[in-house]
Amino acid sequence: MQIKVFFRASNGITDELQLLLDQLTESGLEYSLFDIEEPQAAASAEALDIVDTPAVVVTRADGAPVHTWQHSLPQASQVSAALGRI
Repeated sequence: MQIKVFFRASNGITDELQLLLDQLTESGLEYSLFDIEEPQAAASAEALDIVDTPAVVVTRADGAPVHTWQHSLPQASQVSAALGRI
């Protein structure tokens, strides 16, 4: 499974998003960061029905979404649970 984090570079990384990224790192969870202002990242966001940023998506290895958070960010423990870790 993968963790994909979508944000908009022109808005910067908010304090709330930075806290989540720090918590994921501290928990040993790897993630990929996508700036949806970049064409390839925008296409990925569209394929995952991301309409608002920041957003976090846990996907299976085949890219199918398992859990998506938009409009409000999850806690690192919620992301971990979506990965099947507690």
